[in-house]
Amino acid sequence: MKKAATLSRLFILGPYRISLKFARMKLWIARHGEADAAGSDDLRALTRNGSEAIGELARAAAARGWRPAIIRHSGKKRALETARILQKQTGGSLVAEPLKLLLPESDPEALLRWIDEQNQDLLLVSHLPLVAGIAEALEAGLPGGRFAPGTILAFERGNGRWLNTGRLASDELQRD
Repeated sequence: MKKAATLSRLFILGPYRISLKFARMKLWIARHGEADAAGSDDLRALTRNGSEAIGELARAAAARGWRPAIIRHSGKKRALETARILQKQTGGSLVAEPLKLLLPESDPEALLRWIDEQNQDLLLVSHLPLVAGIAEALEAGLPGGRFAPGTILAFERGNGRWLNTGRLASDELQRD
């Protein structure tokens, strides 16, 4: 079974086999913005404050040159709204279909295996506890273990390892 998993990470380029695990790639992990407390979990929308905070976060991300090629979300309304706001400022292609691996109760290791198979810069919008689990697995060293709503961690993969290259949090940005 391990051989099949290893082979799925390989692609052919001429006579060479290259593992995607060693391909350079940027990854942004985002927690959705502040959401309404009432209502069905899947349908909870961003609050007005949450939308505004994500807008500020998106502008700060764009100012840093964070430009994902692909943006994925869990399918929950607050994650989709966050992804749309981020996409307007940072560009990238927002995939309409939800990625079930981004649901809060998903296994971080399963998501990391999926990420290892990707070769385009990704922005993933998700929820606690998943975002904290991914950050921990990538050894992000979160200050105080915090991953507040409207937080993005940036990583870059090179030589088969992930390096934490930045962090933005909407509650730490100065607002006009």
